Amino acid sequence: MEFAGAPPVDDEADPTNCLPAEETVERGDAAALQDDLPLEADEASHMEEASNAGREEERQEGEILAESQGEERGPWAHMFRQGGTDRRRGFRNSGPYGRPRGDSGFHRRRQDARDLPPWSQVRRSRGRGFRGDRDREEASLSVKEKRWMCLRTLFVTVGDEMALIPQQIQKLAREAETAIVQDREEEREKAEKKLRDRTRRGDDELESRAAEENEETDATDTAEKKAETAGEEIPEQSEGQKEENLEDRLVELLVDCASQLPLKVGIYSCVVGLWFKKSRLRSVCTRIVERSFQRFEAAIKEGKFFDAKLLLRFFVALAGSFVVSTESVFETMMALLSLCAELPPSSTTEQLLLLTLAALPWLSSRLWETHRGAVEEVLALSQQISSPASAEALLLRQACLPVRDAPFGTDGEDNSIVASLGLHKSRVETLVEALGFMEQVQWKSKATFRFFQSADLFPLLKPSEAAAARFPVCSLPALTLTVEDLRQIRALPISSGLRLPVSIEKVDVPLSPHDRWILEDHFLTLLYSFRDNVTLCAEALLRVPVDHDQFDYVLVE
Repeated sequence: MEFAGAPPVDDEADPTNCLPAEETVERGDAAALQDDLPLEADEASHMEEASNAGREEERQEGEILAESQGEERGPWAHMFRQGGTDRRRGFRNSGPYGRPRGDSGFHRRRQDARDLPPWSQVRRSRGRGFRGDRDREEASLSVKEKRWMCLRTLFVTVGDEMALIPQQIQKLAREAETAIVQDREEEREKAEKKLRDRTRRGDDELESRAAEENEETDATDTAEKKAETAGEEIPEQSEGQKEENLEDRLVELLVDCASQLPLKVGIYSCVVGLWFKKSRLRSVCTRIVERSFQRFEAAIKEGKFFDAKLLLRFFVALAGSFVVSTESVFETMMALLSLCAELPPSSTTEQLLLLTLAALPWLSSRLWETHRGAVEEVLALSQQISSPASAEALLLRQACLPVRDAPFGTDGEDNSIVASLGLHKSRVETLVEALGFMEQVQWKSKATFRFFQSADLFPLLKPSEAAAARFPVCSLPALTLTVEDLRQIRALPISSGLRLPVSIEKVDVPLSPHDRWILEDHFLTLLYSFRDNVTLCAEALLRVPVDHDQFDYVLVE
């Protein structure tokens, strides 16, 4: 506010009202307020005072009187009368954003936001809750879409916190089941509503036709009515076609998670196992198995061996969750190895052999005991297929050696260097050895995270004898890959990790060979799955739940 030309603070007292300080504060200056009630008359008096030629003389007399009675009015009395004094003197609130002070009374309210100062406009927009494009996007989401977003978040983040994972699995299964049932009810209600609308429209058409026959109305009206009904039906059909079913989304989401998150294969198999015990969700489980097998074959054809490896582990875990028959899983493995036997030694053969054998550690201990013969057949066939390393593997192995003056293979020190770095054996050979050690310890491991054999979930997953006889488990489809499909694959050589000899010296109890191999495979798979995002990759690597002193060394390797 501008105070140019205004008298000093002590001189701004109103000479017409000089009350003691106590009466002024307690009464709230009611005398002045009563004088200000008739607003129009007050404004007219302002005009008369402005036109009075003797206004300056009255002002001087008022200042003298105020100075003589200043002690009675109190030190703050001028604050209660400042606005009234300004108004009586004819001074309007100056400035574009000036506000009335004290009991100045009437003031014109601003109806347009443009009259407000910039900070008031911002505050007004914040008060209404509008925040730009983000609110527009959130406002446009339907209840079904929000439900799907919450469900997707639960599927992706389950198991990130290692506390009470069996309880997290049960909660995820319940939440997904509730969402599926609600979506089915909404779809049924929508279908019933469409049927009622069609029936009502059919009755209306019959009535209109009868009225047309009786009254012999014009044919043009009938054509317009038919066009209107057709125009109303077409948008509903198009909207129904555009809407994606929740079950379809859920099937794709679960297959994506199982093929990209190596640490959660056992978690998703348990979720499907809990669904399979519910008759109303058994169809969803069958679709998940079929879609996973389609993605498995497509991943092999495209050379995505990491995805195919995780999907084959998912099938083995589903067998442990009483969803897929174990015999069909071993039939798929044997069929894939038989195709590899017809191929010449190459990187493709090594990759297929690796992804097949890498799924065996995910067998539960119970299945290993009951199907030990099938496991031995797979290992025997893999040993027949295994051949000397390919030219690409030899070149990669030589590239990992330290710089030397002499050419490779000239002296006997090469073998010692290669052995010290862990490059004297391929990953397939080390995997076969790891499976041998795993067999010695009764197929036990601390790095596979097979939650389907835990004490909390196994009783919930195992069906009763009557239920098993009435609802048999699913079977994997027959493998449709051919030798020609495998020959067209351009595969890279299997990656190798340089061993740190100090890793064994710095720990008292080193990791078992099979747990070490599985941990290395976790790291390599995570590096491949999160190769596009360094932050997520680092978080995923550090979340590997293996509590051992050798963990850091294996991660560095």
